[in-house]
Formats: sequence, C-alpha cells, structure tokens
Amino acid sequence: MSRELPAAEPDPNLARLHAIGRALRAPWRPAAALTVNQATLRVVKFEGHFADFHEHAIDECYVVLEGELLVELEGEPATRLGRGDAYVVRAGTRHRPFALPHAMVLLIT
Repeated sequence: MSRELPAAEPDPNLARLHAIGRALRAPWRPAAALTVNQATLRVVKFEGHFADFHEHAIDECYVVLEGELLVELEGEPATRLGRGDAYVVRAGTRHRPFALPHAMVLLIT
C-alpha cells in the first residue's frame, strides 16, 4: 500500500535565481526573488542600453549573474562588469546600464 506525500510548500527563503532569469521574457522588467531586511532582490534581463540616464531615491546594487554589463554614470567613464561582479549606484546618481549584448542581473534595492 503506497501513500503519497503531500506536495511541499514553496520555501519563501529560497530563490532559484537562474531559473527566474530563464523564465523572464521581456527585458528591463524585474522579477522579485526575495526580501532580506529592508532590501528586495530582483532578477532582471538586460538587453542593450536602458533608454535614458535616470536616477533613483535609493541605492541600487547590480550583481551580474550571466553576461557582461556596463554601468554608465553621467559625465564619467563607464564601469565594465562581468559574471560575479557587483556595483552600487548610489541614490541620486544619474546612470544608465548597458548589456553587452545581454546580461542577467540580480538587482538589490
């Protein structure tokens, strides 16, 4: 006599970041993964340039999971990021990310 185990509930403390990234269809639309303290972790597919330089009222941290990324700060040379690199854009800094040509990024805000 076999008994089926009940389906396991998803673990709210676990995020499969690459699986979330592979499921993304549209670039530049973050998908929430987890929250930690007051930070939200999102996975984003970057393709080419983000449209315009812009700024945020809070810090943004980019962690490159796949691909390469340039972070352009207005009036400064761009910073090149590869897989495993992280970069913080401080609140109020005008910036524009640029994927070479695609990147999957963990965005922490």
